[in-house]
Amino acid sequence: MLKGKTKIQLYNAKTGKLEKEFIKENMVTNAYSNLLSPDWIIDLYTKKEFKIDPAKNYTPIINLLGGILLFSKTLEEDLNNILPNRDLYDNFVGNAGAPWSGQSKLRGTLNASETEPITNGFKYVWDFPTNAANGLINALALTSVEGGNAGLYQDDADLTDVTHLAGYAEPLEVLPVFKNCINNCCTLIASLESSKDGVYVCNLDKNKILTVKKLNDTQYLLKEITISGNIKLDTDIKEITTPSSLLASSEITTVEHVITTTNKLQDELYIQHNNNEIFSVVTEYDGINKALTIKTVIINLLDFSLIEKTQTLLIDVDFLVNAKSTYANNKVYITNNTETTAIIYDTIEETYETIILPGVGLIAIKWFNTVAFMKYKTYWWEANNPNFYILGIDNKLYKNKLNASKGYIGLPIFRMDYATYKAPIITCSTTDDVSYNYINFNILTPYLASINNLQAFIKYNTQTLKITYEITNY
Repeated sequence: MLKGKTKIQLYNAKTGKLEKEFIKENMVTNAYSNLLSPDWIIDLYTKKEFKIDPAKNYTPIINLLGGILLFSKTLEEDLNNILPNRDLYDNFVGNAGAPWSGQSKLRGTLNASETEPITNGFKYVWDFPTNAANGLINALALTSVEGGNAGLYQDDADLTDVTHLAGYAEPLEVLPVFKNCINNCCTLIASLESSKDGVYVCNLDKNKILTVKKLNDTQYLLKEITISGNIKLDTDIKEITTPSSLLASSEITTVEHVITTTNKLQDELYIQHNNNEIFSVVTEYDGINKALTIKTVIINLLDFSLIEKTQTLLIDVDFLVNAKSTYANNKVYITNNTETTAIIYDTIEETYETIILPGVGLIAIKWFNTVAFMKYKTYWWEANNPNFYILGIDNKLYKNKLNASKGYIGLPIFRMDYATYKAPIITCSTTDDVSYNYINFNILTPYLASINNLQAFIKYNTQTLKITYEITNY
């Protein structure tokens, strides 16, 4: 097991005198072990340039834990507290990763001369100058080198390295071999199903998934696919190596439900799943009267009952052509292909507000207690590292970039359905392209690899900060 120990030192910048020091041990989250044994959905025999090899892509300890993030609030002490939520973006104080000599009010640098291997582990040392990471510091977390370089920034003026999502796209050039894991069998079916046009997939539990296909404007076909606990899929069972043989297995049962509504239904690619409910939102706009009608359908997955709502707003924004809507956290987020204005409608208060997005063609995707905005269907040759924006408090947008160096980005599937994907691994999309069938994986690089809630202190602009972090295996 890994154990972390942190030493915090504040120095007077003029005299060099040590003004504050304390040492504390802390917990290490599951991020490190998840990345070293990621338990991918399938094994692929593909070109070497596409093959995911954690030991090659990440030098253990040095790269996986080679960055640090500072926060003004305490962190939840949970082994699975790995992906930063909106609160952490809003309370971000500073970051450091590799050696860096630029100017930033947030970023520090690796002290390469003092960073070194130690017995059963590694010691990192980061220095923050007088102009960086000032203010209240309540907690810190180890992260990857990429995450330490990037931080959790908002404004472009502060950005020093914005590759937050490290992307890997794997082309299925030969038949895959399925791994021996019930949970991943569900995920595999999800991947196969979602590669077909007009099918959305969500996980109900580790042995069951739900697929949704829109039959017409007022009907969905829902299929509950359950995998028996008896099934064993591994490289020794050669007869189960194709999608058709897997789906036809006697160990897999399917129950179909046809849902008929009064309200028009949303295209299945945009629906949302949360707990035991499916949400469909369709908007219609009357440009003459500037009236926005929001038609919501909520499907209860326990008994397949419906709640339908129709609400009309008089708005002062004239833009809703080809609008896309997302329901998340009791709000409807409405974006458009040709305008940067977006509407956020509160279904409880029945009020709305507008925000300006940094680009067009973005859709909102549920992200913990907020949403993220990302461009829909982007090929890597069309856009160099498309942006990914997390919506913070007071509608601040925290900018990230997706590394799209390989393959097809497609429809992002950030549904917070992480039961089958070990954080910080998140799935980007599955799709069929003209030449390749791609499954895109992404690693959110500013993850929380450790959690260290400190004795709160304030760093002033008259002080420098030194953080020494020892990570050992015991």
